Amino acid sequence: MASTGHQAISVSPEDQAVFLEGCRVRVWQPEYAPQPVTGQLLGFDSRGPRVLMEQMVVMDRTRALHLEFLDSGVQMQIAGQHCCLRSDPQGRGWLLVGDCVPWIPEQALECFFPGEVTSFPEKEQVILRWEGAPRATQAVPLLAQTRQGICFTASSPPEIGRRLACQLGAEDTRQPLIAQVQWFLQVGDGPGIVGAEFLPGQRVDHLPEPASSGAERSPVKRQRGHASARWWPVAGILLMILALWLLLGM
Repeated sequence: MASTGHQAISVSPEDQAVFLEGCRVRVWQPEYAPQPVTGQLLGFDSRGPRVLMEQMVVMDRTRALHLEFLDSGVQMQIAGQHCCLRSDPQGRGWLLVGDCVPWIPEQALECFFPGEVTSFPEKEQVILRWEGAPRATQAVPLLAQTRQGICFTASSPPEIGRRLACQLGAEDTRQPLIAQVQWFLQVGDGPGIVGAEFLPGQRVDHLPEPASSGAERSPVKRQRGHASARWWPVAGILLMILALWLLLGM
């Protein structure tokens, strides 16, 4: 495999992450903020990239964010709604975190670094019908399918946010599932991977859960709510007990 000037490091199997030391990243939104902002890649795992930015990125969450990993040939597009920007706790600048839905298949991610892809491990084919062309069907190699969505190969980037109907194999007689493109990952002009998220309200209980990843997304950890919110139910029960005790004691 050709060298790209960077060292690809595979950490423990439990972490299932691939990092690219010293890789510079350019980030921009062509239709909104066309001037690229440069940063440094801190990590890239199945859930997406983590980039330390030199300055704040002006970002429209309704548009696709473009990332170019310099000297590696890797390029990525990801929906702005799946990216967040926050101040670095260590005071080094701004942290841009991409949250890929569905997650990038680990075996496919490893093919990207250090930046040369000839083929991806394929499971089977998925039958697609794209929004705007409902009568035309397309059979493409399927890389992964979970309750989050599907990942499949493509030779060119589809529009982020475009919808599609998919059937998981020629023998699938179930109602086609509707998905929406959320990210695209590619090396140079070679084959790329599309991640499409299933829209809410669909029956996907016959599909597996996404594979668990033990990698902690340091230095940024996503918090689903303030810690004090977990104590409100307990406080409510205690107040009810106290009120009942006072009533009985009267």
